[in-house]
Amino acid sequence: MSIHSHKPAADIEAARFVALNADGTVQTAGATIAPYGVNGLKATAGDITDVTTSGSGMVEAGDAISAGNEIKSDANGKAIKCTASEHSFIFAQESAVAGEHLRYTK
Repeated sequence: MSIHSHKPAADIEAARFVALNADGTVQTAGATIAPYGVNGLKATAGDITDVTTSGSGMVEAGDAISAGNEIKSDANGKAIKCTASEHSFIFAQESAVAGEHLRYTK
């Protein structure tokens, strides 16, 4: 597992996919941005947050997900299933419904 510390550019909820900005800060990942990693705890802008960039961790589900599904970020940084033509190389290790946390591997 690889964990890196970054300053959030804005407040970030716990267990959300985040994107890395050019200035080294992180923000909640959107649906069109490849996730850099997942932040562990709720983070306030300007503080420091730990971001898991590889290995496994916990992320909040934005929709129903089954173990083995390849997942990506929705517009709010929550995990959703990739479509058949999308690839994120991030996989759910367990099933979850929207609002639950699930373990993933990246």
